[in-house]
Order: sequence, then C-alpha cells, then structure tokens
Amino acid sequence: MSQGQLDEIYERAQALLSSGDYRSAFIELEKIALKGHIPAMSMMGYLYEVGKGTEPDIYKAVEWYKKSAEGGSNTAQYNLASCYKNGKGVKKDLCEAVRWFTASAEQGNTRAQYTLAYRHLN
Repeated sequence: MSQGQLDEIYERAQALLSSGDYRSAFIELEKIALKGHIPAMSMMGYLYEVGKGTEPDIYKAVEWYKKSAEGGSNTAQYNLASCYKNGKGVKKDLCEAVRWFTASAEQGNTRAQYTLAYRHLN
C-alpha cells in the first residue's frame, strides 16, 4: 500500500471520528497503523486511552504512543510524556517525561513547551 493510499484511509478515518463512528474509525486506523502510518499510530493510542471505538486499555495506548513518538509524532511524544509524568500505563519516570516533552517541544508543540517552561519555573 502506498503512502498516498495510507493517507487516504487516514482521512476517511478522521471523517468517521468527526461523525462519531468511533468503531469504524478504529478499524480503519488499526489497519494502517499496523502498516506503520505514524499519525494513525498516535490516534490508536488516543482511542485506547479514552476507550472510543474499543475498550479502554492504557497499556495498549502507551504501546501505540511509543511507536508513534519514536516515528516522530509530536502529539504522540507529548501524550507519551504525559503518561510517564503521571505514571499512567508505565512506571512514573520524570526523566523520560522530560525527554519526550522536550522532543515534542522541539517540534513546535506548544503544550509541551508550556509544560517544560512551567516545570522549569516551579
């Protein structure tokens, strides 16, 4: 499957999410996440974290966030950092949290930038 085809399926899944059809979106996203589509991996993490389209499973959420974060998704990096910061699905590890917040912030994620600034000032 070409990158263009993966992106097309991702856009279709986004439309399904917008319409509230979380289960169908989950199925579409899972197909392309398993093929290495970074944004789909990040979204799989989110869907597992909040339990939309599937049962909530923070451990699977962390797995998907990590794959996507390692692939360069600043959103997944932020979400993974939050998991480490709060000990959600992983052992609490502030060093890992700072590492991933920093990676996300360096890519322009303003939430990560704020989190790091707030941590530095307090």
